[in-house]
Amino acid sequence: MKRRDKIITAILLIALVSIAILIFSIPVGMSTKTYASIAFGAILAFGILELILSLISTLKNQDKR
Repeated sequence: MKRRDKIITAILLIALVSIAILIFSIPVGMSTKTYASIAFGAILAFGILELILSLISTLKNQDKR
């Protein structure tokens, strides 16, 4: 599995678990707004990391040409 595939899988798993917790109101030891903010921040951080890795791989491919 490539690094990009692992990152996308992590993003989707975080989103899936977060949605399930928010929909079914599963107690996680913090307020719903706090949990949603942390989950959204984690998804956003992984998304930004994915964009940076894509940009780096694109720049490496342009150097080879």
